[in-house]
Amino acid sequence: GYDGGIVEYTTDNGSTWHDAGSLFTQGGYNSSLYNENPLGSVAAYSSSSAGYLSSRLDLNTLAGNNIDFRFRIGTDSNGGATGWDIDDVQVYTCGGATPEITSPTTGSTLTGSTQVFTWNYNGHTIDRWSLYVGSTPGSSNYSYNGGFDNATSATATNLPTDGSTVYVTLWYIENGSWHSTSATYTAAASAPPSITSPTPGSTLTGPTQVFTWNYNGHTIDRWSLYVGSTPGSSNYSYNGGFDNATSATATNLPTDGSTVYVTLWYIENGSWHSTSATYTAVSQ
Repeated sequence: GYDGGIVEYTTDNGSTWHDAGSLFTQGGYNSSLYNENPLGSVAAYSSSSAGYLSSRLDLNTLAGNNIDFRFRIGTDSNGGATGWDIDDVQVYTCGGATPEITSPTTGSTLTGSTQVFTWNYNGHTIDRWSLYVGSTPGSSNYSYNGGFDNATSATATNLPTDGSTVYVTLWYIENGSWHSTSATYTAAASAPPSITSPTPGSTLTGPTQVFTWNYNGHTIDRWSLYVGSTPGSSNYSYNGGFDNATSATATNLPTDGSTVYVTLWYIENGSWHSTSATYTAVSQ
C-alpha cells in the first residue's frame, strides 16, 4: 500500500486526467494506497503480481472521444522495485448480439393457427435463412419458410390451437456456416369444433335434418358426421368428406321420440378428434 499504480485517461490532450478505475470490468485494482503515497489514499494496483495479469475496460461511456491513457506509479520515499511492465494493449469492439426471434415474445401464447414471426439479425450479415415451426425442438412439421434474402419476418400457418408447446427455430447462414436461434411458445387454445344447429338437446323436426357445425378457427383436413341410436354410432346416417364443409343433411332419422346421438369426427394435424351432441327424435 506504500507503493502502487493507477491507470488514467484524458479526453482533452492531457489538460485533465481521470482515474480509469470505474471502467474496469475484469482485472481491476487489487489494493488501496496509504496516505503516504503521493497519489493519495486511492484504489490502485499494489504489491507483486507474480507475472502478467489481464485487465479489461469498457470504453462505451467514452465513445466519440480521442483518448490517451497513461500508467502512473506513485511511491513513498523508499520506492525500490521495478514497477510496471506493460504489454499487449488493444482497443477493440465486442461482437454484437446473435440473431434472435423478437416477436411474438418468447414464452408467450400464440394468437391462432396463423402467426407472423419476426426476428432481428443484430448487425450480422446473413446469406440465407429458414424458419422452422414444429411440435418438437428443431422440427418443421407445422410450417416452413426460407429464402436467400434478408427478410426479418415470415408467416407460419397450420399451427395447432390446442394449447400445446410450439417450437420455433430460425436457421441462418453466416460466413458459410449454418447457425440457429430458437424460441418456444404456447399454441392458442381456441374452442374446439362444435355442432351448432339444431341446438344440442333440442327436438329434431323430422326424419330429415340439416346439421351445422363451426370449426372455431381450427384447420380441418377431413370430417365425418355420424348419426345413430347410440353414442358414436352411424346406423341412422353417415356423411363425410375431405373438404371444409360446415353442414350435412342426415336422412332416415327415427320419428319415435327416442334419443339421437350425433358425432362430428374431424382430422386436425393428422389426428382424429370428435365433438358430439344429443337430440330427441320427433314424435309422429
